Amino acid sequence: MMRIPDGSRSTPAAVIAPGKPAVVTTFQLEAAIPLNGRAAREVWTEAIRTMLAWVQGKIPKTEEGRIPAEALEGAPFRLEFPGQWVEAAVVGERWALGLEQPDAPGPYRKLEAVPGRTWRTDLALVQGEKGLRFAVRVRSASLPYATKAIQLTRPRVVLDLASTSGLEDLRPLDGKPWRIDTDEDLEALHLLLLDPGRRLPVTMLTEKPLEYRVPVSRPFVLDHDALASSLQGLSHVVLMPREPGFRWTEQMGRRWTAFDGAVRTYRPGMNPEEDPPHLHPRVLLENILFWRHPDPKGEMLEGERAFAAFLKDRALAFLAERPLDFSGIWFLPEVRSAAAADTRKQAEETGDWARLIEEENAALRKEVEEARKEAQQFCDLASAAERQMAAVVEENKRLRAALDAARAALMAKTGEDPDDAAERPQRYEDIPTWVTKVLAGRLILHPRAENALKKAQYEDVGLVVEALLLLAREYRDARIGGGSLKDFEAKAAALHLRFSGSIEKSRAGQEGEEYFVAYPFGSSHRRFLECHLRKGSSTDPRRCLAIYFFWDDDTRQVVVGWLPSHLDNRMT
Repeated sequence: MMRIPDGSRSTPAAVIAPGKPAVVTTFQLEAAIPLNGRAAREVWTEAIRTMLAWVQGKIPKTEEGRIPAEALEGAPFRLEFPGQWVEAAVVGERWALGLEQPDAPGPYRKLEAVPGRTWRTDLALVQGEKGLRFAVRVRSASLPYATKAIQLTRPRVVLDLASTSGLEDLRPLDGKPWRIDTDEDLEALHLLLLDPGRRLPVTMLTEKPLEYRVPVSRPFVLDHDALASSLQGLSHVVLMPREPGFRWTEQMGRRWTAFDGAVRTYRPGMNPEEDPPHLHPRVLLENILFWRHPDPKGEMLEGERAFAAFLKDRALAFLAERPLDFSGIWFLPEVRSAAAADTRKQAEETGDWARLIEEENAALRKEVEEARKEAQQFCDLASAAERQMAAVVEENKRLRAALDAARAALMAKTGEDPDDAAERPQRYEDIPTWVTKVLAGRLILHPRAENALKKAQYEDVGLVVEALLLLAREYRDARIGGGSLKDFEAKAAALHLRFSGSIEKSRAGQEGEEYFVAYPFGSSHRRFLECHLRKGSSTDPRRCLAIYFFWDDDTRQVVVGWLPSHLDNRMT
């Protein structure tokens, strides 16, 4: 506020405050660059030139915007323009580049530029003992008034590198589908899925039944060549014909496979012993044929085209959201600091030490600032994730309560338990699907329990089913206040089952992981299988039944971690 000559006060001048930008990662990838018998330095130079050719097309086309010739051999450089800059640094066998620019109109989707939004692209290249590794990370910073939705895309440089030098994620990222034909192919696929070094999802298409080959005669529901090209650098694409598909189902089990035209996505980090199958989603053919999904322009697609577009959008979202460990990869801030330190160490005693130290300090200050910004981004993302998780948990509780109320109302109206109307499974392989459909919200099988069913030898499948129903009904009712533990134990005794603690927790630790499972799913937390239902004392797995479980108070359901055999301990 300021005074005017007559002594009065004027209206305070408005202050322009852009606000704090929201920073999100929109794409990230790490991949190997194979040497294929070529010299590492030759491939190194070729990769740098490919990346710089892509950068050259994105910066102002002026004399000042021409990348120096020596940079094509890996030399450092920096070009700066109002509102945008590009810089490359190199130290030893590490090269990195950063590019920051304002949002611009999209050349392919005819998208308008979003004011207040900037983009930062980081590229990195490192030469190691086993060859070269490439990494790219793209982040968007949007000021509060830049509210238009961010369109996730794959930077063109990924396709350029795949075309010139080649990229690999355990398998080539060449934009071509991998057809499974032999037992060797099946084993290679199994190893790929379980390899902890896999970074990309695997999208598996299965052959359609003959009756679905009208009007399109191709054996797979989607145009697999077009899909593999669309998902290049985003996902591996696998084709599973009918005959090897039978063997794949025998190897993996029905809950972990796909068939009859269904499409399954196996995500990285897959562990069938701990992951529930729904973390690796499967979509059935009848759903694909009626799929609806918008294209980038907002127009609604239908059927196979819609599902192919959905797969690409989902792959882009997965790569943007999934935490990626860039261990061993240095981006521009780290390479810049290391290069400044290296220059100072190599300077002779007559060198300009003051200038060199100041350059190193300036590089370190920039690295610290970059780390601070990145840490703030992670904090913002963590806070948003916590809010979303809290909302999901509350919604989950509400839906469970509604499900319980609906079951109670149905029983009151009909006088019958809906569970009694559901057909009981007669085979162990059918139990997981039955549990998912009939006991949802009351009892779940841990993936370790599902895998145990594949090797089950206990002779009375019907008793196993009745025991699971007992846990989902009477035991759960006792835990949530709708029944009594005494009633549960009485009904267990009627089935000749004994309910008790499984083993003392202090002793369980001596058995390694035998009495523990990873829970909640996707976490490293271990839960103790503290209770069990038991019948028989024989060591013969055909005649002795044991179901190990615990109560999850957060989700108000029983979690079965092992069945139907007895777990080992030092006594047995």
